[in-house]
Amino acid sequence: MVVLSIIVVPYMYYAFSMYFKARALRPDYDWPSLSELWKAAVSGVVFLMLKSFVIKHTYAFNTTICKNQDDPEMLHLRAKKASKYVFQFCYFVFATTYGYYTLKDAVWLPWFLGGNGTWEAMWTDAPYTAVCPGATTYAMLQLGYHFGDLIHLYFIEERQNDYAEMMTHHIATSSLLVSMIFANQMSIGCVVAFQHDIADITVAACKYLAQTKYTMVGLFTFIVNMVVWAYTRNILLAYVVYRIWTEQCDMYKAPFEGYSPII
Repeated sequence: MVVLSIIVVPYMYYAFSMYFKARALRPDYDWPSLSELWKAAVSGVVFLMLKSFVIKHTYAFNTTICKNQDDPEMLHLRAKKASKYVFQFCYFVFATTYGYYTLKDAVWLPWFLGGNGTWEAMWTDAPYTAVCPGATTYAMLQLGYHFGDLIHLYFIEERQNDYAEMMTHHIATSSLLVSMIFANQMSIGCVVAFQHDIADITVAACKYLAQTKYTMVGLFTFIVNMVVWAYTRNILLAYVVYRIWTEQCDMYKAPFEGYSPII
């Protein structure tokens, strides 16, 4: 957590420094506003309520199909996990569908994710890049879900042996989304978020089936997941990171050049 704080705190500082400076210089530009955080707050509460609802109402069914039928304690743990993965699957289907509907006509959604945009459009006039209608709301929903997951993990969910890793993941993800929104890196931020959600659909399906007796269905889903994961995470994400690292280190012009190595 100390190492994470050393990275996150300066990054957040520079993001909000950019927020206040850029808004002051171009008050006419429709920069994401702090007042829009209500969308993240409301969606976070809604997602938490839906998560609790889904877990409660799928638990009984999952106890009938999960492994370890002769071990009540293990059956309970598997059924609870399976119920959580049902919600995750539903959320990522929603997030991917809504994300594509919102971003498909953006000038920066690349062809390899189903758009007609260009890489160059992501950075044109940075930090005053073109933002498609609905992009800020989409990003706020992303923040609401991930921050809600952080709250659920800390206050509600039973502690598992991966608690520290998941808490680190949720803090890092929430921090990246906040800084992405308010530093107006909406173009690349939304592309990466959308790209991640696609594979998370099949990941949730694999995790669910791993708790059940349907081994062969789970194996087939795992193979599909490996293909989707390889394309979106191993190939596309590596491609995006490489191009940012090699091409965009000086994307900001005066008076924002000092932010280039950081944001």
